[in-house]
Amino acid sequence: MGTLSSIDLIVLVLYILFIIWWALRHRKGGSSDDYFLAGRNLTWPMVGLSLFAASVSSSTLIGNSGEGFISGIAVFNYNWISVLVMVFFAVFFLPFYIRSGIFTMPEFLERRFDGRSRIYFSFITIIGNVFLDASAALYTGALIIKLIFPSVDMLWIIIGMAAVAGSYTIIGGLSSAINADVIQAAV
Repeated sequence: MGTLSSIDLIVLVLYILFIIWWALRHRKGGSSDDYFLAGRNLTWPMVGLSLFAASVSSSTLIGNSGEGFISGIAVFNYNWISVLVMVFFAVFFLPFYIRSGIFTMPEFLERRFDGRSRIYFSFITIIGNVFLDASAALYTGALIIKLIFPSVDMLWIIIGMAAVAGSYTIIGGLSSAINADVIQAAV
């Protein structure tokens, strides 16, 4: 794989800095409602673009392409069916959640059962997201970047990607993450 020219590197760095600036510029401050729910000011196109951007990660691109080569187009049924599931959820379940004031599945489980179910579900979800989803996305993203920068150690690439995403997500909450996703979806 060829190396990047100086102009390519400048554009890449400026793009990363722009994403961080854009996301932090759109952060909501003050309350936990602002941090976790973006102040309840998100429009449906923003949420839709964020869902799209979040569903197209490096692990999706590499994994689905490889599996599609091995087993055929059937691997993409997961993505096609997920659209139907999201529409079904939005029509039949979302109104119930909105009326009840519930914002998360763990909160629903606590109201429906008890606090232990909330803690258990939260623990399983966090472990699954950190050790399966996020780690796979970071690793496959690092594989792609390693092709462009072969002399950089994979660990530093992973740390760098996590630091960039964490820099605006941790500081700015959901509003920052979704605003960054909107730009990523457009690109």
